Amino acid sequence: MMVKLKRTFGLFVLVLSFALTGQSYADSSSRSLELLKKQYLKEYEQFAAEMNQLAAFCEEHSFFTAAESIRLRASRSPDVIARYDDLPDELQPPIPKNQVPSALQWQTKLRSLEKEYARELYLLARRAIKQRHASFEYQLVRELVYHDPDHEFGRKLLGFVLYEGEWTTPFSRTMRERFVDHPQFGWIPKINVERYEQGERLYDGRWMSVEREASLRKEFHNGWEIETEHFSLKTNHSLEKGVEVGRKLEVYYEYFMREFAAFFNTPEQIEKLFGGGAALR
Repeated sequence: MMVKLKRTFGLFVLVLSFALTGQSYADSSSRSLELLKKQYLKEYEQFAAEMNQLAAFCEEHSFFTAAESIRLRASRSPDVIARYDDLPDELQPPIPKNQVPSALQWQTKLRSLEKEYARELYLLARRAIKQRHASFEYQLVRELVYHDPDHEFGRKLLGFVLYEGEWTTPFSRTMRERFVDHPQFGWIPKINVERYEQGERLYDGRWMSVEREASLRKEFHNGWEIETEHFSLKTNHSLEKGVEVGRKLEVYYEYFMREFAAFFNTPEQIEKLFGGGAALR
């Protein structure tokens, strides 16, 4: 399999340079980060205590499953942190009013607690970026959006836009106007889905069999071209394999940006995002 990769926004050169600018600056930066983390711990402990109180209320009223879920959402276990990237696409629905008072009470309180905690994390994230702690700020934003999935600025920083009542990316929003993201074939025109699933392929304006298309695309310059959120791929292996590789690259991209955000997002860029500037994506 031959695969040619490029970034959709162009090739880039990554240059990492480290310069010692003075011990006093390093010490000051370290102290400011330590203070931010102490403030974060204070906010988290208060939030966790209030969530545990709510869980106890649920147990008193026999909402045992809800109590377990609330305690889990208040924890910072590896399993919970992993869920920070698994955000819902849909807007949060309103809390149903036609239920027993105790159920309405705990659901309303839960949403209030999480939104308030997200608000505190957002304010803390603003301080973090002003003090040039981009990585810590990125961690805070991921956590606040987990607790408040409809937080506008948090979603924007993570590369999401609101489109027809759903959170999506600018790339996906544009593609969804004419295409559908098929699990096997990637982004293809909506009107072609049925024929593709029946074994036909569109090549150079003509419909043909899978086998015929494969023979024509053996030459790499005729290969399949697959577009994903952040990559363009070209392969002469198969459309399906190219789509599979593209999806795996996107998973890697999310991991890479999560772990090394500070290398790619300068404080100035992230400050523009918080101020309503254009999304980095």
